Amino acid sequence: EKVRLGYGSTVSKNTYLQERTLKFIKKVILRYRDEPAISYWQVENEALNRFGGKQWKMDKNFLKREIDLVKKLDIHNRRIILTASTYPNNFLRILSKIFTNAQPIKENLELADILGVNVYPTIGQKFWERGFYFGSRKAERKSYFSDIIQQVQKKNKEICITELQAEPWEPGHLVYKRREKPPTGWPENTRLTLEELRSLGYNTFLLWGAEYWYYQKVKYDNSEWWDTAENILKVNSTRFAR
Repeated sequence: EKVRLGYGSTVSKNTYLQERTLKFIKKVILRYRDEPAISYWQVENEALNRFGGKQWKMDKNFLKREIDLVKKLDIHNRRIILTASTYPNNFLRILSKIFTNAQPIKENLELADILGVNVYPTIGQKFWERGFYFGSRKAERKSYFSDIIQQVQKKNKEICITELQAEPWEPGHLVYKRREKPPTGWPENTRLTLEELRSLGYNTFLLWGAEYWYYQKVKYDNSEWWDTAENILKVNSTRFAR
């Protein structure tokens, strides 16, 4: 409310936001740095991707300032995770390159110890009061995510899936609450995508959608998501390598 930012603004260049952000980080690190349950620090989320309805962005220089502050305050020298959104759909990938002119995967790798990628194979978006769906083919995903993991290996860094789609992403729905199966999220799709990515060399996965599984189970007595996720966790019990 104290800051006026226009469409496409670089929010990290605002001095008020810089000050408050760094103050927040300092308080968090000092409060939690001795907690043994914390193994890594994730600085920001998809920081170098444009975000929100106004397409705001951060610049890499301020992101580095945040990381440097975390490293300075953390006496246990935990590693830093930076995350980036991905575009399995080739059409969305082309649009991103045209309108953002950014390379978040490459830029995050320069700063991070561990790159986290967020993977949503099928999403819906609403434009001009109409819903549109953007899926991705297996061959398309294989080529794209193989290239990402090769970039990581060349830098001798680690990679993980910080968000693997395990809930619907329907056009015009912040949260999909209907009983019917939506086009963008089926339990079997999540399981198959996880297996695809494992075959390419990805080993650590965080599933995005636990609240949705619980909602379906309690609201509609539908345990399909819950049971699938439980089975995935049993079969693919992995964590970050230390």
